Amino acid sequence: MRSDSVPMSALDRGFSWAAAQTPSATDTDFGALLRVRGTAPDRDTLRRILAAGVQRAPVLAYRLQAGRWKPSSDFDIGRHLRHHSLVPGTEPAEAVPWVKRRTLPDSAPLWDLTVLDGYRDDEYALCYRVHHAFQDGVAMAATLEALFGTRQLPPPTAPASTGTGRPASPRRTPRNLGVDLAVPVRRGPVWPPGVVPPTGRRCLHVVDLDHAAVRAVAQGAGATRNQVCLAVLAGAVRDWAYDGTFPGGRHLGPKVTLPLHLRSGDAHAALGNTLGMLPITLPCALDRPADRLHHLMQQTSPQRLERHRARFRTVLRAAPFWLLRPLFARLADPRYIAAMATTIRLSPRLAVAGAPVRQAVFHPPLAPGHTVVFGMLQHGERVSVSALHDTAVPAAGLAACLHQALAALHASPSPDSP
Repeated sequence: MRSDSVPMSALDRGFSWAAAQTPSATDTDFGALLRVRGTAPDRDTLRRILAAGVQRAPVLAYRLQAGRWKPSSDFDIGRHLRHHSLVPGTEPAEAVPWVKRRTLPDSAPLWDLTVLDGYRDDEYALCYRVHHAFQDGVAMAATLEALFGTRQLPPPTAPASTGTGRPASPRRTPRNLGVDLAVPVRRGPVWPPGVVPPTGRRCLHVVDLDHAAVRAVAQGAGATRNQVCLAVLAGAVRDWAYDGTFPGGRHLGPKVTLPLHLRSGDAHAALGNTLGMLPITLPCALDRPADRLHHLMQQTSPQRLERHRARFRTVLRAAPFWLLRPLFARLADPRYIAAMATTIRLSPRLAVAGAPVRQAVFHPPLAPGHTVVFGMLQHGERVSVSALHDTAVPAAGLAACLHQALAALHASPSPDSP
């Protein structure tokens, strides 16, 4: 018999714990900003659209009760719908930190949708936000594809093994787990954005990359677009954070953590977290853009990704949260990991009341103790890079560095495939 009640996984508990470590408790919230042509639907129309969407994404009616995800007995779409008018000429991404200031109430499912209008006469935006304990990036994307597309998600069900409490075997000590999962044991190089005294205030920068150039580099090098985006990020960080010259030493560059989705296929309910984490090095010390891409292709080869996915699936089936916490704390420690870098893919066939979504922007979660996080989103023929950062981080030159890094990579000879 199928149960409507789903226990929190160890990862869900981990992200709940991480949120409590941040000053505002909302830094780890994340989601996507959808820009839509036309005039925003009125509240009643949007309520009807969302009500129909919830039928395709039952997960949106689940709330946390006593450590379990359960269907809300008093679910009300209106509690999740907000509105904010912007000053004409404002970029809607500038409003995302404001949207995230309000804590999601635990008396309802942990998501909301904010209508942002007034910044242009012919466009509005929808900001979808979730608590990271409620969904991961793949689940967030699947939910948007159900809300504003044709995707149908099944109702959440309890997994066969929850990873919440079975005792770990003696071989699975934190030290052994750390080796298995490539947890860094040495502190990384000095990370300039991390040495400034943080203000606690956030800013979101969004940069659109030349999709044709990204695609051309990927085809020429036999790389994925994700790998090309990471190489662009490495080149941009080299110029932006290190003034074009990485200090060198025993490090090739700062370490970043990539989330790895662990879900099998598309038939998942989009509830909770099913992901691993892969630390990689942004090879800023390498002078040639093609060499940086080659190095990242080796670090993110299909074989290595699948090997890490298999390890995390094994660990998460059995490990309780108390065992995972020091490992994930290390993976988020700015002394060892400079930043997080998340890549998301979203269907281009999204629409609101018949009006197509013209652009989607990822607003990523900021880990405790960090001052910047990067998110990359592919939406149809658009590729964007988002940087959510503390306002003490001087991010004004980042956009130019990203464009220059892509141009240099596009002009560079293709690396040999690993």
